[in-house]
Amino acid sequence: MRESGETFKKGGAWVAAARCYAQIGEKEEALTLLENCYQHRCSSLATLKAAPDFEVLQQEPRSQGLAVKGRPDVSVRQRVALLPR
Repeated sequence: MRESGETFKKGGAWVAAARCYAQIGEKEEALTLLENCYQHRCSSLATLKAAPDFEVLQQEPRSQGLAVKGRPDVSVRQRVALLPR
């Protein structure tokens, strides 16, 4: 699975790569890839919350920040800081 993740990452398929990393429990790498995708406005993030492959990430604050709507000039990390604690 890690090999597939690396292949997808090198090809720019960040969501597919993140899915591979999430499935093997590498949450940090998966979230970094999803943040990269978010910054590049990947349309494939629209189904992030519904994808069962990403359930392992749903409790992570960085993942929750990806779903926060708002101004496009606000980074994911800034959005996470705005979430209620």
